[in-house]
Amino acid sequence: MKKIGKFLYKNRDKTGIPFFIIILFFVNPNVKNFFLSLPLLILGELLRIYSLMYAGEATRAKDLKASFLVTGGPYAFLRNPIYLGNFFISLSIMIFYNPPIYFFLLFIFLFFLQYFLIVLEEENFLEKEFGEEYRIYKKNTYRFFPKLKPYSKRTRKLYNFFEVFKFEKSTIFLILFLILLGFLIIYLK
Repeated sequence: MKKIGKFLYKNRDKTGIPFFIIILFFVNPNVKNFFLSLPLLILGELLRIYSLMYAGEATRAKDLKASFLVTGGPYAFLRNPIYLGNFFISLSIMIFYNPPIYFFLLFIFLFFLQYFLIVLEEENFLEKEFGEEYRIYKKNTYRFFPKLKPYSKRTRKLYNFFEVFKFEKSTIFLILFLILLGFLIIYLK
């Protein structure tokens, strides 16, 4: 399991590509679904940006590293806000592309399986790196779902909203590409 988690962590930006290519043969995007999915897309990207204001560009690394334990901002409510943002963004694209329902179910299963294995790898790393400090944080936050009561010992924000775009632009360009591709499919129908 450890090797799989490490592999998925290193390649987390590429693992969805085969699934996406397969579902392209089954999609039926439409403008109504685009507007239905837009709030989820915006929520997901804003959650990513807000998270990156605290965690910084270290979250883009291919190898696990952390110079300090991030516990501020959205990390005060859950341990993996970027992954929750990824889920909202991916789900919104699925809603827009409108594949058959079994692809939705498969997407949810594969998404949570992948990120569960990635998070286990990250948690092992953080526990070794930060010991008791991380164990206390882990006890007071959930992996994927926000807790209503925030963690009390919070780190401060590192970057402002606009600085985050320096290392978030590839995600934003990918989202724009997927939206344009969806509209191209609508146009070519």
